Amino acid sequence: MRPGLVPPSALELLRRSDEELVAAQLAQEAHDRFRHAHLAALRAAAAVLPVAPVRRRARPRPVWEQVAEVAPDLAGWAALFADGAATRAAVEAGRTDAVTVERAERTLAAAEDFQDVVRERWGLPILLTGVGAARAS
Repeated sequence: MRPGLVPPSALELLRRSDEELVAAQLAQEAHDRFRHAHLAALRAAAAVLPVAPVRRRARPRPVWEQVAEVAPDLAGWAALFADGAATRAAVEAGRTDAVTVERAERTLAAAEDFQDVVRERWGLPILLTGVGAARAS
């Protein structure tokens, strides 16, 4: 897709994903870093859906399931982040011990990479605001 054809809703979701990535990068606690990184990935995933064909279902479905269905090339990413949904729910419920520092870092790096994949899908430039970019400067 060309940048001029990106739906405004996808751009807004990517902007919100950027905000979550920054919050994750600045988070001092592992559980906060994980939660923000997972939400960044969730918003980036939702940015894939605006042009996907709408299929009516009897029940609401998780974004990760929808992404895997409409963009099979992203199914691996969807599975990775779907596995973290229960952990994010535990963190949001107050289980601050649910995440290790290593898992938070891996999730942040994966969220940054996934957002890059989504940006490339829309033909948008890759932002150099990730952990890797910060370490490179």
